[in-house]
Amino acid sequence: MPRVRSALNLQEIPSPSTLCKAFNRLDMAVWRVLLNLSVTLLPTNGVVEIDAAVFDRSHASKHYMKRTKLTIQQLKVTLLVDTRSNAIFDVHVTTTRPLIKHREFSSLHEAWNARLDADLYGQRSQNETVNSRLKRKYGAFVHSRHWWKQFRELVVVCLTHNIDKAL
Repeated sequence: MPRVRSALNLQEIPSPSTLCKAFNRLDMAVWRVLLNLSVTLLPTNGVVEIDAAVFDRSHASKHYMKRTKLTIQQLKVTLLVDTRSNAIFDVHVTTTRPLIKHREFSSLHEAWNARLDADLYGQRSQNETVNSRLKRKYGAFVHSRHWWKQFRELVVVCLTHNIDKAL
């Protein structure tokens, strides 16, 4: 990567352990500030959507995990995405899924749904597009073994997505 080395004034590439140690030293608050700063690179319209996707914690094959009866919890990643630029405003990561009761629709619920702005609700697919793009471009699993590193890794993926969209 000669262009990156010259931009950083590096004579040689640092060892992978150097990058891992630097990654560990930065607090999660620093990564969140960087994510917030990356949003300012993109034009936003103030309308945001929220959606969740599931990332695997291991890239072992599903067949192997089923055969060995190995269970690995997945990460539920909730993204807050701008509908105009697909910029990721915020990310929330958890290993549990909420249990939501199925609603029984009544005339009151129908009245609430009638008040929804159809144009804004139609932009919900933008968030699903971002989830799909993250998984296709950066992988549908995290590489880190520790849970706190997995959370940071996903924030870095979102940060990279915003910078990539800005370029």
